[in-house]
Amino acid sequence: MATLEMWKPVRGYEGHYEVSDQGRVKSVARVVIYSRWGRENPRLLKERVLRPKMNREERYLYVVLQKRGVPMTIPIAPLVAQHFIPNPENKPTVKHINGIQTDNRAENLEWMS
Repeated sequence: MATLEMWKPVRGYEGHYEVSDQGRVKSVARVVIYSRWGRENPRLLKERVLRPKMNREERYLYVVLQKRGVPMTIPIAPLVAQHFIPNPENKPTVKHINGIQTDNRAENLEWMS
């Protein structure tokens, strides 16, 4: 039986992006106001799953999130871990249990020191 994908708002980007327990990140549907030639124009942004990019040196996946036009590069593994894996001992690093750095499912991640 297939399990449902759980989505949670990305902290600091609520209303803009969500992260899933399956290691995916999506942009949330919303209306954005653009100013052009002194007029404010509303535009509907559709919900869409972001295509991750790969850091070629370290071989991990990341996404670029934007808020107020400021881009921020965010690795996916720590993002998933922060939202779905408890970290009571405040361990700083996320480890891929199966060793595959592109497998960012919550069940494949654990906190380590």
